[in-house]
Amino acid sequence: MQRETTAAPSITRREALKAMAMGMAALGLAGCGSGALAQAAGSSDSSESAQDSSISSGGTIRIGFPSSGQNFDAGTPLGLACGKGYLASYLEPLGYTVEATGFVGAAPALHEALASGDLDLVDYAGFAGILGKAKGIDTTNIAVTAWGSNWDLAASPDIASIADLKGKKVAYQRGATPQMFLIKALAEAGLTFDDIEAVNATGPDGLSSLATGAVDAAVCTTGQEADLVSQGVAQVLFRGADGDEATFFEPFTLVARTEWLKENGDAAVAVLEGYLKAKDELAADPEAFISYAAEQSGLSEEVALGGRSLDDFASYFPVSLDDEYLDSLRTIQQFELDNSLIDTEIDIDAWTDATYIDKASAVYGSES
Repeated sequence: MQRETTAAPSITRREALKAMAMGMAALGLAGCGSGALAQAAGSSDSSESAQDSSISSGGTIRIGFPSSGQNFDAGTPLGLACGKGYLASYLEPLGYTVEATGFVGAAPALHEALASGDLDLVDYAGFAGILGKAKGIDTTNIAVTAWGSNWDLAASPDIASIADLKGKKVAYQRGATPQMFLIKALAEAGLTFDDIEAVNATGPDGLSSLATGAVDAAVCTTGQEADLVSQGVAQVLFRGADGDEATFFEPFTLVARTEWLKENGDAAVAVLEGYLKAKDELAADPEAFISYAAEQSGLSEEVALGGRSLDDFASYFPVSLDDEYLDSLRTIQQFELDNSLIDTEIDIDAWTDATYIDKASAVYGSES
């Protein structure tokens, strides 16, 4: 029977907060505001989370996104919309400010923050959006902001193929897209999740464990294994961007707490206008976007590119609710049901409200 363990964090939570604060100061990173660092480090400490949320009150819109340690979102238009001030330009006339925070704890930490009311909007994988809704978090999907796969399966150099992972320790993040990615990657070699010894870990901790030999493989964001590969201690065993699109590509969803959305619909429209502005800029000059994302995040340009092709770059950032993305979400939900990751089916159409993106597109189009 498959056994799951949890990787010991490579650094303590206090050390993570200190390191992140120093790193952000050195890089001049602030997201769209002064982001709650305890949340950015993936804290599950409810008392500290409550203290942090007191910073964001009144007209401050709090947006969360999954992070590998940086406070800049290079995977969706959010980072550019924040960094270039597009969100602020649309929100300030309405009396709002905005704060975006990266969560190393990814979907589980983001769900906790949504459920507690510490976040108003979250931009993350559709897998996570469906999972949270099915688990009872009252959200509304207001846009698909990104499309693709930016996950790699990195392994020690002595692992010749995915099939060789049978009986081996593999790090992944439970309750987030890496779990789905790993199950699908294993299936490519005829393996199931029960064939490995799964180790629950954040992306950074998984790579740290791979570097020390504590695990044999780890799911990570595309490109983040590059240093280990250059050192000869790891290799890329499989890259999602190179896999079958119907199997491995996934929509990113911008979800809002439904209660917040009902009271702040104008703000939601303004946020989406900022996304559309950012999308136009990154589509016009993808290389400039990658350079900017690398500079702002402290990541390499390879990681910022995330396995995406520069050809037709805008297709990775739809900022829409087109049927093809909703169909993909239905397929992902079926995967979650089939693998007992959720036991309640949600109505994707009822969860999705196109009112806000339709209005934002109309208003933005008239201004362009």
